[in-house]
Amino acid sequence: MGGVVASWSGRVGLPVEIHDIETVRAYSGFARTRVVGWSYVGLVVALYAAQYPRFVDRLVMVCPAPPSESLEPASGVPDAVLVERLSELETRRATADPVEFAREWRRIVTPTRMADRAAFDLLQADPSMWSNEWPDHMLEALRRVHATHPVGFDYRPQAQRISAPTLVIHGGADNTVPLAASEAWTRAIPDARLLVLPDVGHFPHVEAPSEFFGAVETFLDGHWPTDARPLTP
Repeated sequence: MGGVVASWSGRVGLPVEIHDIETVRAYSGFARTRVVGWSYVGLVVALYAAQYPRFVDRLVMVCPAPPSESLEPASGVPDAVLVERLSELETRRATADPVEFAREWRRIVTPTRMADRAAFDLLQADPSMWSNEWPDHMLEALRRVHATHPVGFDYRPQAQRISAPTLVIHGGADNTVPLAASEAWTRAIPDARLLVLPDVGHFPHVEAPSEFFGAVETFLDGHWPTDARPLTP
């Protein structure tokens, strides 16, 4: 696969996850399918659609990870309050149940990626019950995932091979992935449009569920959402 380091070590990373999508599609017997990906998985599904364009009918990318190293967000000044709360939590790690530790870590970190931190209470899933979602395990997996990017990666040339209509959704107040990343994807994919949801952070499906799911449903039904716009390459 051009442009992606074919490292399968540890069963994580871009090559593995692209292969997994194709395995599920082939096993299910779908001649064509519609694929949705959020954050890092937004990058994964884009590269899947670029490698297997004949199998993808429609593509939705939500706050997708940047298509190039040059568009990755710069490291900012750490939030002092966040650092203090995590440091205090860390002092209790040795005596804490790992599931409860992970839940508390998530309660501290996840709201900082939302425009309205109260939206965290709307989340119903409990991923902390799974050990792969515990902070140390997750951060290590993300480090190994990042290592599967080639140095100076730029997937925009591959994105030009995506033939499916593509809806890119981004939160206007996303402080995790820059809007420029979604704009770059939209410009690179031949038939793509960008929908920006104002006053929404990195979790559009949680922070603005009516607008988000309404737009996705409209798109999957074969129509562009009213406010989705193409961008000049």
